[in-house]
Formats: sequence, C-alpha cells, structure tokens
Amino acid sequence: MPIKMPDTEENYPVTGERKNRETHLSTTQLAPQANPWIPQAKQLSGGKQGAEEPPRQGAQATDGVELALGQGLSKWERLLKRSDFIRVQRVGVRIQTRHFTILVAKGPGLNHHRLGITTGRHVGGAVRRNRIRRLLREYFRAHKREIIPDLLEPGADIVVIVRRNCPDLGLEDVMRELADCWQKL
Repeated sequence: MPIKMPDTEENYPVTGERKNRETHLSTTQLAPQANPWIPQAKQLSGGKQGAEEPPRQGAQATDGVELALGQGLSKWERLLKRSDFIRVQRVGVRIQTRHFTILVAKGPGLNHHRLGITTGRHVGGAVRRNRIRRLLREYFRAHKREIIPDLLEPGADIVVIVRRNCPDLGLEDVMRELADCWQKL
C-alpha cells in the first residue's frame, strides 16, 4: 500500500492553492452569560475548615542560626580538598565525643585554622546532614577568634566527623558538646 505524502503537488490544483478538505459547519452561538468569570472562594466539602499547617518544604526553622551576608566561613577557612581530609585523618589527634569525632592536625604552614566537616549518608537525609553542617560551621564561626586560638596552635586543620547516632541537635547542644571537647586537648 503506497504512502500518500500530504504536501506533494498531487494535493494542489493547477492554481497552486491548497485543497480545502474541511467542510463548513454552521455553529450556533450561545447567549452571553452575566459575569461568567467572577472568582469565588472554593468551598471544599469535608476535611478541616480554617487555617491549615503549611507544607514542610523550602526553608525550615534555623534554630537561631541566622547569618548576615558575609559572616560565614570564607573559602580559605575551610578544608576543600580530599587530600587535606586524608592527611588530617592520618596524622591528626583524635577526640571522640558522644555525637562527633574531631581530628586536629597541624596545617601546611598557614596562620589561620581551617575546618572540614564530614557527614555520611548514615546520619540521615540531605536536609538533616546540611542542618548539622550549618550548626557546626556556626559554632566555629562564632568561636574562631575566642576559644580556638587559645587552645590550638596557629594553622591547625580541624575535621569534624558526624557520628551515626547523632540525633537532631540544637545549636546549644552542639556548643556544649564541642566546648567540653576542647578541654580534652
């Protein structure tokens, strides 16, 4: 069975105009309605009436961790390379707390501390891991000029490994646990 192509010369008359295959049908127009598109509040049957709890999406409560622009840890204050993390794990001093393992090692000749945070998937989903990271960064940002220089020699690299049994901690819990940790050095 041959396939007939719709846009070939066979489909056009000699004048070059396209054949009209549509039939003209008459349609009746409906009478216009008065104000057909007035918005009205939707009335749903069943369920709760009134205000409902908003969905748990987007930004969540920050437990007091609200930074102004430029107050976080800068790029040079963070460990970014895998080789730096491995070096700190090999030669660093290990301190175990209930929810964290802290490794501290002498840095590569810098005069400022650098922080690295490791949170594996065993800690929880992405939201939970990011929340713990945010709390740890806030602790180190707030204490980088107060407590840490007094206890560590300049240029120390610090790696915090979040342990498997870490629950949902607040900022006060993290501050209390890490403050106790520095006494062990």
